[in-house]
Formats: sequence, C-alpha cells, structure tokens
Amino acid sequence: MNPRQHIDQLIAYISETSVYIKKYVAYRLALLKLDTTEKLIKLFSMAAQALIVGSLAFLAFVFLFLALAFWLSDLLESEGLGFLAVGLLALLLAITSLCKGGKLIQSRMGRLITQLFFDESNEDEA
Repeated sequence: MNPRQHIDQLIAYISETSVYIKKYVAYRLALLKLDTTEKLIKLFSMAAQALIVGSLAFLAFVFLFLALAFWLSDLLESEGLGFLAVGLLALLLAITSLCKGGKLIQSRMGRLITQLFFDESNEDEA
C-alpha cells in the first residue's frame, strides 16, 4: 500500500467515526430529553396530587374546627367563647407552623427533587 492509500483509508475511517459520533450525540440528546420529560411529568403529577390532598385536608380541618367550635360553644354556653377558643387554637397552630414548618417543608421538598432528578438507579440504565 502506498502512502496515499493509507491517507485515503484514514480519511474514510475518520469520516465513518464522525458519523457514529454524531449519531451517538443525537441519541444521547434524545435520551436526555425523554428523561427530563419523564421527570417533569412525575414532578407535576406529584404536585397535583399534593394540591388535591392538601385541599381535602384543609376542608377536613375547617369542618373539624367548626365542629369543635360548636361543641365548645355548647360546653361553655357561649358561642362567642367557643369560636374564640377555636380561633386562638388555629392562630397558635398557624404561628407554630410558620416558625417550624417552613424549614421542614423546604428540606423535604429539596430531598424529593434531588431524589427525583439525581436518582442513581436511573443513571445506571443509561
């Protein structure tokens, strides 16, 4: 083989390799898009589920607080005192959750999102 044939063979090999590299990059980008889409769908469905459960829990607490207020009203023989006691209880719960609950919710959400986007079991499949 003369040197010109070696160069032509090398050029053909490089050309073929560049085609494979382009295909590989395109497939990896498609896989990344699919993976990101899957994780976003999972995140949005979890958010919707949390919103629905939160709304139902809120309604349950409203009805429970109303029942407690009416029960205390009968017990104290004063509607004003019964509703005032429940209102103070709700205010105490709100202040407590604002002081302590914010950091707890933030740390849980951080762990959830980190686990969702950086789950090592999904990376092993790629």
